[in-house]
Amino acid sequence: AAGLSLVVAAGTVPALKSAAGVVEVWTLDVGQGDALLIRAPWGRAALVDGGGVSGGAASGYDIGEARVVPTLRRLGVRRLDLVVSTHPDAYHVQGLAAVVRERDVRCVVASHATSASLAYRRFVDAVAAQGLPLEHLEAGDVFVLGSGAVLRVLASGSPTEWAGGRLPGANDRSIGLLLEAHGRRVLLLGDMQDRGVQRLLAAVADLRAEGLIVPHHGARLGSLEALLQAVQPEVAFVSVGRANPYGHPAGETLRALAARGIRTLRTDRRGALYLAI
Repeated sequence: AAGLSLVVAAGTVPALKSAAGVVEVWTLDVGQGDALLIRAPWGRAALVDGGGVSGGAASGYDIGEARVVPTLRRLGVRRLDLVVSTHPDAYHVQGLAAVVRERDVRCVVASHATSASLAYRRFVDAVAAQGLPLEHLEAGDVFVLGSGAVLRVLASGSPTEWAGGRLPGANDRSIGLLLEAHGRRVLLLGDMQDRGVQRLLAAVADLRAEGLIVPHHGARLGSLEALLQAVQPEVAFVSVGRANPYGHPAGETLRALAARGIRTLRTDRRGALYLAI
């Protein structure tokens, strides 16, 4: 794992030996939503978002029970040192309630943006039922996953980040994270749209990263060129549902990535995606 290596289709990837010091990033196949597993050596792991489906909370379909928890079980992930809800959108938060109930979770953090939706309430209730505090972050916070792997908080959704201006919607208040390991970086921006990305570009001097989880499932982003210029990624992952009603990923997003020679992989075409650092 001298650099970034790519393998696709979760079912074909064996668990790597933690003694090798490899940090794994899995973009789980949860349809239109996002769920990203980061596994560091010696069993330390973090889950960023838990997927979801439209109307799933009301219909009784639980993507956490159906997809996320079984995948964690198959990968041998019993304990999660950190669970992150980047923002309260159902496509990101719905599966987290089952994860909190059924895995050994040590810490749960969420964006300052909240929601009255059923999916978000169930997540909050599950956290409380486990006796865990629901913590909030500030830019500059750092989580150490071990063996040189750290998660840096670039954006927290806090109102203080938007002082002096109108508070944006929940998407732009997504938690932004930078994973660093072995001198390599992966950028995770949740569902940030133009205001969130523009604020991040102004606030963070160095966004360079070899890997990029494309924000908002590859939706049209007016500030995409500026983001790609700042990040200069080698590979990009798009977590997106098959035949989704939103037209994600947008054609112009894919063309912008292709024009820069960025290798782009999509969960709707490849299933779960895997990155080793």
